[in-house]
Amino acid sequence: MKVLVLDELAEDYLALLAPTDGDANWYSSLPAGLNRVDVVLGQPDRVLSFLQAGGRTDWIQSTWAGVAPLIEPLRAKSVLLTGLKGIFGPGIAEYVFAYLLQDVRKTRTYAEAQSTGRWDPVMPDTLQGKQLVVLGTGDIGSHVASLGKAFGMHTLGVSHSGRAQSAFDTVCSVTDLHLALATADYVVSVLPDTKETQGLVNQSSLASMPAHAMFVNVGRGQTVDETALAQTLASGGLRRAVLDVFQVEPLNATSPLWGMANVDVTPHVAAVSYPTDVSRFFTENLRRYTHGEPLLGLIDLDRGY
Repeated sequence: MKVLVLDELAEDYLALLAPTDGDANWYSSLPAGLNRVDVVLGQPDRVLSFLQAGGRTDWIQSTWAGVAPLIEPLRAKSVLLTGLKGIFGPGIAEYVFAYLLQDVRKTRTYAEAQSTGRWDPVMPDTLQGKQLVVLGTGDIGSHVASLGKAFGMHTLGVSHSGRAQSAFDTVCSVTDLHLALATADYVVSVLPDTKETQGLVNQSSLASMPAHAMFVNVGRGQTVDETALAQTLASGGLRRAVLDVFQVEPLNATSPLWGMANVDVTPHVAAVSYPTDVSRFFTENLRRYTHGEPLLGLIDLDRGY
């Protein structure tokens, strides 16, 4: 079996994986004249370049949470595509609640007071009883909701199907998005980039959120109309936003989001693909693949996730 690793951390992956399967041939680049391998493990942008250059394979395992660049190119090919499931939920939930707790416990306010030597006992708020609306109810959204419930929040999930999920108090269909947003104290988007989700958070849906609400995007930047978001924040229609993902990354230096006092910008770090975690997932999937068993994280190319 030939396995090609196309990732900026390819050597780390090879060091972890090659000793576990000595029967496979592992590559970080292909020898001249070889353009077909059995399996590709890699980040979608590099895998796309491999395919566009005429490379062929039977199965692609992404090392990233998102697989959007590969959806359309693979529609006409008989290639299996798997994403990562069960890896990013805990880390993204930690990221989200780092900012939610900072918000209610007023830690930013106290830090500013300390810097000027002021004893300023501003009363903190609490997450207990607050309404947490999570856009996306899969593994990542469920981790966010579970942590919210641990803090005493009411959790409302929004999904394509509206099917109940154990991590949520309530789940509604995306057709009721505006009604769900109107109830929110905090809105967290963990949505993937699909045709259905692109631009879902737009001027209309932003107007449905209460002015006191805070919006957090840790899904994909393509789901948000950034111009409408900046305008809503500037006009007071939304209190605050925490943004880790953007339509174009890095975020353009001219974007008004950089300089807004009520916006936190981070450079796509909420979910990190650690080679040790990805390698464990891939090793199990490789075992399944060689034994003809169903693969974990298999992507439905029609749905895009």
